[in-house]
Amino acid sequence: MVSVGKILRSHDRSGEVKLRIFDPENLDLASVERISIGKGGLAEEYRVESVRPCGKDFILKLAGVDSLSRADQLAHLDVMIEESALATLEEGRFYTFELVGCRVITLTGEEVGTVSDVILSGAGSLLAVDSRGKEVLIPFHESICKEVSLAAKEIRVDPPAGLLELNES
Repeated sequence: MVSVGKILRSHDRSGEVKLRIFDPENLDLASVERISIGKGGLAEEYRVESVRPCGKDFILKLAGVDSLSRADQLAHLDVMIEESALATLEEGRFYTFELVGCRVITLTGEEVGTVSDVILSGAGSLLAVDSRGKEVLIPFHESICKEVSLAAKEIRVDPPAGLLELNES
């Protein structure tokens, strides 16, 4: 199972919930029939009755979730699907979960750290890299991230001068 989003909150009295997908460009939520919702390895499976866009988020109706109080219980929980349900992406595109855990190394061989999160923003994705106890944000753009090897769990970067030092105090 891979985490693809998070329930933000209940949406209405019928039990609908508001869902934030981490990587909406790469996931066709309308084709997903079953999801699991939970946290920390404990999850419950649900059948998806309907899904519709709501701004940058989605409104989701799940079988068996028919009240506001039941929907409220799902708030802030992770939404997971089977990895096999994910579409194969074209070359050069990656799911966010594939990048988390990758080592980040400069083209000169300097170890930067490990990707702890991928932050999706309107301007593009940022790799949150744990670098010796500090967080370094690196734009996930081909001009900086030159090579991605999922097999080696490694991302080779060519950062502009000063980028890696931005968060140092």
